[in-house]
Amino acid sequence: MTFSGLHGEHAIMAARAGKHVITTKPMEVSLQKADEMIRECKSSGVKLAVDFDMRYDQTQRTIKKAIQEGLLGKLILGEARLKWFRSQDYYDANGGWRGTWKLDGGGSLSNQTVHFIDQLLWMMGPVESVYAEAGVYAHDIEGEDLGTVFLTFKSGARGVIVGTTTFPRNCYAGIEIHGDKGAVLTTRGSAEWIGAEGVDLVAPIPDPCPKNATEDMISALTNGTQVQVNGYEGRKSVEVLEAIRRSVETSQRVNLPL
Repeated sequence: MTFSGLHGEHAIMAARAGKHVITTKPMEVSLQKADEMIRECKSSGVKLAVDFDMRYDQTQRTIKKAIQEGLLGKLILGEARLKWFRSQDYYDANGGWRGTWKLDGGGSLSNQTVHFIDQLLWMMGPVESVYAEAGVYAHDIEGEDLGTVFLTFKSGARGVIVGTTTFPRNCYAGIEIHGDKGAVLTTRGSAEWIGAEGVDLVAPIPDPCPKNATEDMISALTNGTQVQVNGYEGRKSVEVLEAIRRSVETSQRVNLPL
């Protein structure tokens, strides 16, 4: 396992050796390092894929297609929510890298909730500004074990991120999105589709895609195409995480792009 704060170093080494790169989430712990990865892979002529596995999930792709087809109407609010439990032993294991700024980029937001932050950005589009509060409530770590974030998207829609590892046990994780015609919730098990009054909301059939990042990379190399979650897609959540950190440090709203 490669610690999050070493993804950039190892990816750059691989790219310079002429190897294509698949990195897990988050892409890196800083936007600077993420951009270095993108530049090096581009200059070395290799592909860079970020393994956000839910981008290949049928349910998530169905939601994405429903939004693209306007089935939810004008988007109003998107939420990424994670309420999980992690013990202190979890954070102390393997040298105690988890929950550190240098190697984990923080805590519950950067490690666990980042999957759903990526989903939210993929569904809702570019972010205009971020305001966040975060802290440590139940663990001895550097980064947060509870974070709350308020987003304004460029579309005018609003967003909320809640991520914590202080819940008594793993409870739920997912996204909730609604517009003026309907909503979809994935925080209560299987996706729940809810139409507005008088709207018969029927989930669309998603387009076929690779099953995971490895298949995606093989397909891209075989067909000379782009991977579906490339470095530019992967850096989006890194940028939001960095904006969250700045907002927490300054108690101010942070505008994007950084």
